[in-house]
Amino acid sequence: MFACVLACTNAAARVLMRMARGGILPRILERTGSKHRTPGAAIVLSAALIVLPPAIMSLRGFAGSDMYDLLGSLSVFGFLTAYGLVALALPFARRAVGQHSHLLAAVSVATVIIILLIGVFDLRSAADPLHARIPYIYLVYISLGLAWYVFSRKKALPVEM
Repeated sequence: MFACVLACTNAAARVLMRMARGGILPRILERTGSKHRTPGAAIVLSAALIVLPPAIMSLRGFAGSDMYDLLGSLSVFGFLTAYGLVALALPFARRAVGQHSHLLAAVSVATVIIILLIGVFDLRSAADPLHARIPYIYLVYISLGLAWYVFSRKKALPVEM
């Protein structure tokens, strides 16, 4: 589990660093150390964001298995969102490089529909009130993220590649 948390911290820090470079997050997150080029501030922030939810839940008396269950259930919506967006984008990306396929487009549409159905069925199948809130917590989380993006993009400078 430690290796998984470490890998997620590193990956999240790199995403935070890139978002800072794009003007979406504060510039301090794009700074790297002179010797190893490690994004220290981004690592600290990503580690805090990873550790904070289970720490708060632990202080509130949640058992480890309940934290794993609830936070894992919440993260599933993130994976579904990422998979759905990739499936949605794939036909456009393939068309852009001259490799359009009607079969690929159909599979992409079917994939997006299935992912949406998984979300809808999950909304309707929660066995207890705590699990029933998870999709709504995710919707608030993703809405706040989108609002942050819209607000920050209006102020952001063009990104250099």
